[in-house]
Amino acid sequence: MMKHIPQKNSLLARILIVCIVIVRPLLGPATCRFYVGCTAYAIDQLQTERLHYALLNISKRLLSCNPFW
Repeated sequence: MMKHIPQKNSLLARILIVCIVIVRPLLGPATCRFYVGCTAYAIDQLQTERLHYALLNISKRLLSCNPFW
């Protein structure tokens, strides 16, 4: 199995991280059912994974968490 080597963050990933940090306080208190909140998970994924894998993982996490219902 090949070990994943973190890539340098793309410009789009950095923009998404800034958007998450700005928008998150506007949404109110976190009601995530997971230990590491979805915001921290999303930022971690954007920093460590390739962008398309990060977006896929973030989407799966948000759909399983259902923070909007």
